Amino acid sequence: MMDKQDKREVKNIFFEDSLHWVECESNEPKLPLSEKFWDNYENIKGYKKVYKASKNEISLEVKAMNNLQSAIRFYKSDLSNELPFIRTLIKDLREYHTLSKYSLRRLGGFDLKPQMPKELKKFRKELQYLLQKLGEDYLDVIKKRIENNYHEIIIAVENSGK
Repeated sequence: MMDKQDKREVKNIFFEDSLHWVECESNEPKLPLSEKFWDNYENIKGYKKVYKASKNEISLEVKAMNNLQSAIRFYKSDLSNELPFIRTLIKDLREYHTLSKYSLRRLGGFDLKPQMPKELKKFRKELQYLLQKLGEDYLDVIKKRIENNYHEIIIAVENSGK
């Protein structure tokens, strides 16, 4: 286990920017790994990049999510045709965050409560607009597009004093 003072900050850098730390002559002998190497490696392996969103973006997502969940809770039978799309939107908000601010504003611009047919009518209109614009399977299309694109490579280098 690493001591607090030995724990180094993990950050993403481009390989080109780190090349000067790993360059060596062709006949340069291999150096042994230090005692801290594998602890540092595990620290890097467990690193998750933090994506910061503004308070406004978070607020838009929360409002959109609240309305989607309220639509299911209060108007499930009225929105039976839209339920699969609503569930797709909820999954997107929870896991993928692909919806634009514009779409989030469209979904979050209501206060869906029970017994509010005018709000439901407006909300349904926005759902139908987004369904037409995005397509019912938009999230599947996005997942297919990215499933083979993301490959994480960890290159662990220990520099003992260059």
